[in-house]
Amino acid sequence: AFMDLTLLDEPLGKYNPDYSYNPSKCLLWQDILMGLFDKHFEGIDISGYYSKLEGKMKKYKEENKEWQFVFDVPLKLCDVLKQKGDMGLRIKKYYDAKEIASLKKIAQEELPRLYESVDKLRIAHRKQWLEVYKPFGFEILDIRYGGVLARIDTAKDRIIDYTEGRIAKIEELEQERLYFDGEKGPGEFKLPYCNQYRRIISASPL
Repeated sequence: AFMDLTLLDEPLGKYNPDYSYNPSKCLLWQDILMGLFDKHFEGIDISGYYSKLEGKMKKYKEENKEWQFVFDVPLKLCDVLKQKGDMGLRIKKYYDAKEIASLKKIAQEELPRLYESVDKLRIAHRKQWLEVYKPFGFEILDIRYGGVLARIDTAKDRIIDYTEGRIAKIEELEQERLYFDGEKGPGEFKLPYCNQYRRIISASPL
């Protein structure tokens, strides 16, 4: 069970020792409208992967009563990633195709649901942290989760404004999606790696 925690970062299957990659971190913190890492997940059933992994983490949580506080965090992280994993790609696809109804559905149904899931993850993470550590340091994670929640709310409002004709375009979605770390050649490993939070959240780091 504990060894399978590494599966959060192995959506392509077997671990590749020749590369460093952390897709779960990139997907969790990246901005939905900016999609700095979206290109890396084209052609990958990333939502399906995390949906299956969620079932596995739920089983581990139920089987290991003493360690439920450990497995509850990856369980809830999988719930977030199965929703957020391909959401940016779908939003961009619907925007380019001017599929207004599909965009409106994401804004009215999917984004509020994602908001709730992220907040549940934040609470589970806080519970785990306080079980193991002193409280000092979690304020940073509270701020990070708060940023994700705020950007979900902004994305919802921006999409609604567009679908209801209050704005002519969503400038964030006008931009082409590129690989975060340069173009990938045929057969080149494409999962992203970035360990700096400030570079994950924006192309304009503080």
